[in-house]
Formats: sequence, structure tokens, C-alpha cells
Amino acid sequence: MDDLSTRPLVPSDVPGWAALLRDAEAVDATGRHVSAADLAEELGHDDLETFAVLDGDRLLAVGTVLPRGETEGELAVEVAATVAPAHRGRGIGTALTRRLVDRSLQLAAERRPDLPARVNGAARAGDTAQEGVLTAVGMRPGRSTLLMRTSLAHPAPVPPLPAGYRVRGYDAPLDEPLRQAHNLAFGGHHPGFTPWAADVWREWVTGSRSFRGDVSFVALAGERIAGYVVTHEHDGHTAATGRREAHVARVGTLPEHRGRGLAGALLGHTLHACAAAGYHEASLHVDAENPTGALGVYRRAGFEPAATWTSYALRVASTTTSAR
Repeated sequence: MDDLSTRPLVPSDVPGWAALLRDAEAVDATGRHVSAADLAEELGHDDLETFAVLDGDRLLAVGTVLPRGETEGELAVEVAATVAPAHRGRGIGTALTRRLVDRSLQLAAERRPDLPARVNGAARAGDTAQEGVLTAVGMRPGRSTLLMRTSLAHPAPVPPLPAGYRVRGYDAPLDEPLRQAHNLAFGGHHPGFTPWAADVWREWVTGSRSFRGDVSFVALAGERIAGYVVTHEHDGHTAATGRREAHVARVGTLPEHRGRGLAGALLGHTLHACAAAGYHEASLHVDAENPTGALGVYRRAGFEPAATWTSYALRVASTTTSAR
């Protein structure tokens, strides 16, 4: 990228960023449609660092770096890069991703020099170009994540709610208990899970413009959360496809309440509520090797795999030394 310039994105770049992602989606068919309003919100997040690659005033590529915190004794940082299709094949993606990795290691060294660093990326299965970029910068493939979808034209029947539980819709007083429940549900068993800090949770989850509290629910045992479903909606998807999609962003059951059918009943309740609210379909992501049996729960609710993503990671024992 010697003949190109690199700088952080600024608000005036958002329309060009959105156009770049639309052009990339038309070629890559990832199923991810993002609105300019979503990107503007993302750009305002304090922890997110952005890298714009330009030829004069033309935006050729965008990269992001997002520190995620400690997980499994490592400091995790997520990176992503997208190159405009018309400018692929010039080595821009590889050079940009190297820069993202270098910055990730710097951040890890600044924040937690006592921990090894793990830089995470992802590629859709079969995207050999993206796989090649991640491999070229030292990342290695790991677990797979499934994108699953179901039509809401005729949702599957709702399984009965187990005795002793009741369903409650989301409201603001549930925000902190919900965050704590999510950390308890996934901490300790889900590979790579990073506990959510309160401010980050509010910024990216319940405070996001895509959050839909009216179709997010918790199951209560007494007054304590036993399970939950958190739903988002991305208006970029609706604009691109003409169909409203309820994205089931988080589903969890606390350990002491598993094995009773609670997740299936709560998810079914949510899908019927989404159908009644005018959504056409629902989607979610799940670890293909999820140890809690979530894949079976989702299939019984009508979800089927639509795409597979592979997680990639570069691990560095000392964040004060280069990975290469």
C-alpha cells in the first residue's frame, strides 16, 4: 500500500463506507447488509479503531480493530477488513490486515502486557481469498460458526414452558440482570467467550439502535433470570431484501436450569412474537460444536444452516514481541 494513504474513518466517510460494503456484499454474498446509520453508530464506539485505505479521495478498503478483553487467559482483539471488489488482487487486503494485526498487538501490550494476545478474524467457508489473507498474516483456522435462518410465515409450535417458570418481556430494569445472566450462561463453557462489561454491553447490545426490546424476553424462576432471548433488527437487511429479519443475537440458559426445555420454549415464544410483530424471518449464529446442545434446539424451532464461517486466530505469547 506504499502508493496509498491510510487514516482513521471520519463521519463524512460513512456513505462511502456503506457503498463499499454494499459492493462487497454483491460479490461475497455473506448475507450481511449494513445501513449507513448502523455504521455511523459503530464509528462512535470508543473502543473501535478504524483504518481507511484511500487512493486520493477514493475509499478502497476499510479495516477495524476491536479489543474484546480477557478470555481463556488471553487478551482477545477482533479484526476485520473489506476491500472494494474493483481493487482486489493488488495485495491491499493482506497489507491492511497485517497493519490491523500489528495494531492489535500494540493495544494488547498497552492494556494487558501480562497476558498472551489472541487476534481473531473470520472467513466464510469457501472464501479462499479471505482465507488466504488471514493465513498470510499468521492466523490459523479454528472453530466453525453456523448462520441459521427460518421463515416466520408459519413458526413451529411453541413447546410448553416448564413448570415453575414465567416469561417476561424486556424492560430497562432488566438490563443489568440480563448482562449478568449472559456472562453466567456463557462463562466457563463457551470457547473464546469474553465477559461483557456493563458499559460495553449497553453500547453494543441494549443501547444499540438495532436492539428490539419489544421482542426480547427472559424466563424467570421466581424473580431471577433463568433464560433469555435478545433480539436485534438491522434495517440495512430490510432495505436490501425487502424483508424484515429478527436476528436472535443471544440465547442463553443458566447452568442450573438446563435440560428442562426452557430454551426451546422461550425461543418459540420469541419467534411467535416476532411473527406477530411483522417480521418475515429470523436468523442466529451458533457455534457448530456448541457443548450445550443448542444446535438441536434451533433445528427443532425451524432453523436450518444458511452459511458457515470459520474463526481464525493468531496467538502471541508475549505482546511485547512481534508475531512475525
